[in-house]
Amino acid sequence: MAMAKVAVLPQIKLPSERPFELREVAIPPLVPGAVLGRMVMAGVCGTDVHILHGKVPVRTPAVLGHENVARVEAIGGDVPLTDVTGKPVHVGDLITWLPKSCMQCYNCTILGDPAKCLKRVGYGGWVVPADQHPYLVGGFAEYVWILPGSDLVVLPPDVAPEAVVLGDALRIMVHGLERIGGL
Repeated sequence: MAMAKVAVLPQIKLPSERPFELREVAIPPLVPGAVLGRMVMAGVCGTDVHILHGKVPVRTPAVLGHENVARVEAIGGDVPLTDVTGKPVHVGDLITWLPKSCMQCYNCTILGDPAKCLKRVGYGGWVVPADQHPYLVGGFAEYVWILPGSDLVVLPPDVAPEAVVLGDALRIMVHGLERIGGL
C-alpha cells in the first residue's frame, strides 16, 4: 500500500511549541466518487492560526489546510466525475475543491451563509480526525483524499496555483461586502 507524509496536529498547542508531528500514513483505497490528489500547494489561512491558538475547535488529531491545489492522481469508481462547471475531471488535472454546503438548511437559505451550513463538508480539520479513515483530509500532507460529492474545480492552464490558494481570502472579503451592503 502506498504511503504519504502528513503534518498532523495531535493536540492544540501554540505555534511556538512546534505543534505539528510529521507522520507517514497508508493511503486508503478510493471509494466511488473520491479523488486522490497529490498536493501542489496549500495556503495557511487565518483559521489555521486560530485553530493553533485554540480559538476554533477541531477534532484532534487533525490535518489542517483547507486552501489547496492538487493534481489528480486517481479517481475512485467507474462513473465519470465532473467539476462544479460541468467540466470532466481527469487524472493529471490541476484542481481545487470547496467546502460543500447543503443549500437547504436555515443557515444556507434564510441567513444566506453557507459557511455555517448545518451539514457542511469541509476540509482541514472539520471532516474527520487524522486517526480515522480516510486520514488525508487536509492540505498539510503529500496527498489529499477528497470525499465523494465534494465541489471540485478544474483549474485552467493559465491560472497559477498561488492565485488559487488565496481564494478563501477573496471569498471572505466578498462575503463581508455583501453583509454590509457593498455588493
